Amino acid sequence: MKQIVERIWPLAVLLLAVVLWYWPATLLGQVPSGGMAPLGDLPLFSFLGQAIESGRVPLWNELAGFGSPILAEGQLGVLYPPHRLLFGLFEARTAFVVSLVAHTVLAGWLTYFCARGLGQSRGASLLAGLVFCGQGFFMARSDFAWAATTACWLPLAVWTAWKWLKDGSIGSLLGLAGVLAIQATAGHFQLAFMTVITLAGLSLGQRLVTPSKGTTILFRCGGVALAILFAAGLAAAQLVPSAELATVGDTRGRSGSYLESHSTPPWHLLAGQLVPTLVHSDPLWSGSTWVPWQASPHETLGYVGLLTLGLAVLGLADWKSDRRVRLWAVLLLVALALSLGRYLPGFRSLSGWPGFAWFPAPGRWSVVAGLWWALLAGRGLERLDSPRLGQWCQSFSLVAILAIALTAWALVSTASETDAFFEPPGESSHATLLEHGYTTGDLMSRSLTPATEMTRLLATGLAIPVLVLAATAVLGMTAAPIGYLARRPGLVVLFIAVDLGGTAMLLRPVRFSWDTYAPADTSPLLKRLARHRGSRVISPLGRLPMTVGLAPFSNSSLPEIDVDWKSRSLPGARSLYGWPEDWWPLPPPSRRDTLGVLLPRMPSRQSEADRSMMQWTGTRRLVVDSQSPAPR
Repeated sequence: MKQIVERIWPLAVLLLAVVLWYWPATLLGQVPSGGMAPLGDLPLFSFLGQAIESGRVPLWNELAGFGSPILAEGQLGVLYPPHRLLFGLFEARTAFVVSLVAHTVLAGWLTYFCARGLGQSRGASLLAGLVFCGQGFFMARSDFAWAATTACWLPLAVWTAWKWLKDGSIGSLLGLAGVLAIQATAGHFQLAFMTVITLAGLSLGQRLVTPSKGTTILFRCGGVALAILFAAGLAAAQLVPSAELATVGDTRGRSGSYLESHSTPPWHLLAGQLVPTLVHSDPLWSGSTWVPWQASPHETLGYVGLLTLGLAVLGLADWKSDRRVRLWAVLLLVALALSLGRYLPGFRSLSGWPGFAWFPAPGRWSVVAGLWWALLAGRGLERLDSPRLGQWCQSFSLVAILAIALTAWALVSTASETDAFFEPPGESSHATLLEHGYTTGDLMSRSLTPATEMTRLLATGLAIPVLVLAATAVLGMTAAPIGYLARRPGLVVLFIAVDLGGTAMLLRPVRFSWDTYAPADTSPLLKRLARHRGSRVISPLGRLPMTVGLAPFSNSSLPEIDVDWKSRSLPGARSLYGWPEDWWPLPPPSRRDTLGVLLPRMPSRQSEADRSMMQWTGTRRLVVDSQSPAPR
């Protein structure tokens, strides 16, 4: 009995932590009511649930504008086994919450087993699990189902690959193929590709840990490559139609600017690790701190916790005696470098390689870096009994505070050089600012002056991290508290869990409430539109009209990315899109989806050409936001 308790208590702690992180949904029974989930994934999940109930595999979504190959698009995960179970048992909102929480828990559990397989203690493995499933990537992408469902399989792929590389176990090799196949159907091919690249780096770096003969290394690296090919064969039902859609549907190609979009600027990398509440939460930073860098706070957040960073640095100090630490450090540096994207020398050449040439948003490499941060932090937890722990606390705190000061100065300098910081918000950012506590009077009267607002944002964003680091430095000066913590590593784990959970509450885009997700019954607008089931509609409601049988348009084409970012930086037009008007009667390939993006966001730009386009496509209804200028 005692052995069973010892084995399962870390898993129980991980489960409890995730339940508390998502307490509005798990303990109070609230449902998603904000972020992109109600307008994006939930209508699609309703469609998937209806298809499963009818006993069919949905290949085509006739309620997406002109129709959409829903299986080939991949992000819904039509063939993903857990989706078949969840959406066959629960309604869309419940299935979304269960999937989000369950896959976050699974990410922590699989990281725990990965760390145990790599030789870490139970306490260190527990910490690694908490850090990986609580990192910034899971926070910032919690309103998209594909994030957790795909990322959670990364630690298991690393663990099974390592067992094969170390022991040559055929069972591990077959397990690796199965894990990669499941991940390929989970909803996001970019994260699956990142997993493959991570396994390649792990295979090439195995000699840093386990010196072997050259022939053995080649044989086992070949085994990993064979497992990847076998996994592709197992997931062919998903991969083949998706590859065909990418070949046929991509009429523009992926330009260098598109592939480099949403890279992580160096200053933002530091801010995301040290002070995520500074520029990742308040939308007033968007026009000055993010748009000029062509980046997004939701794509580049790599936060793993302040104390986690300190423990990871402590773990890195053991690189001379621990071969594993060398490998993890190298792989961490590679992941961080790739997350820089355009700011990494030679990235433009790298983005021409297969795989790298398929996906934008290099900032998402933060999820891979999060795994190595987690493992290094676990190693640091095992070294809390180091006699130099107090000196490490003081040194880390001093360096971190200096880095925070330098980062804040760089970001404020960038903001002061642009006029976009306090320009009147554009139509699409109005609601975001209101949700963050700004009043309509503030926004329209421009009472948000740069001096007062920048001071407020700096004070609120820097206060907690600086206080935590200062407290850490003070503790490092006294032997008694440091010795107390060294003998009770569980307190350190608790502090990190609270840090990650509290930061998630501030930065997580998905919000929960007791509002019933029944748009067809609660929305007068949708009730009225429901009289015309099967018709096409243009609206700023995303996919929500699908729930009442309408066919809304959504953006399914590649953007003209340079025009996109340029238009976002225009005063009063952030998050909007600009196009030339020299088209008739169809938009050229370089123009972004007109019915899906332009008219819902800027109905006032409606022209004769737009009306002809609507007539030609059989679109009879245009829904306009009450605060948007009326169509001409």
